Parts: sequence; structure tokens; C-alpha cells
Amino acid sequence: MDWESLPDLFWFFYYIVLLITLGTAIFHLVQKKGKIISMLTIFFTVTTPIVSFMNSIGRDSGVNELEHFMMNLTQGSLWAIYSMTGYLMIMVFWILFSRQIFSADDS
Repeated sequence: MDWESLPDLFWFFYYIVLLITLGTAIFHLVQKKGKIISMLTIFFTVTTPIVSFMNSIGRDSGVNELEHFMMNLTQGSLWAIYSMTGYLMIMVFWILFSRQIFSADDS
């Protein structure tokens, strides 16, 4: 079988962002800043890629991971909704973290 995949550069940045997110969330948890959001971010940062990977294994030939994800999301697949929730949670964490950093610079 000949499967399509996203470019290697995409995967490099994807995993770098996840590792930085995980490290930042752990640091925040140790610093006791935003415990709940940090714990949720750690949970989703670890589980979302696993769920996405496990469900992209059985995709059709000629379909890359993003196309498979979007197709399942439009069909209302539970794993795709979970993954989207995880990615949104990570984005919310970074927005809140950025606001905290920039508001500290203004002081």
C-alpha cells in the first residue's frame, strides 16, 4: 500500500510545539500557576497525538493525515472531535500564557 503523509518539516514543527507545550505546562504546574489549565494541557498534549496517530493508521490509501482528520471531523467521528478539542485546549493554553507574559512585561 502506498500511503500519503504530510511533509517531514510539518512533523518536525508539530512535535517541537508539543514538546515545548508539555515543558511549559509542567513548569507552570511546578510553579503553581494555573494548576487546572496546566493539568488539562499536559493531559491533552500527551493523549491527543496518540489518539490521532492510532486512528490515522487505518486511513485509506492516497489520503494524508490531515485529509483523514478533516474527513472524520466532518462526519462527527468521536476521535476527531476529541483531537480537535485537544488542539483547541493547547491553543487556549498558549493564548493565556502569552497574555500572562505580555501583561507581566507591561508592569
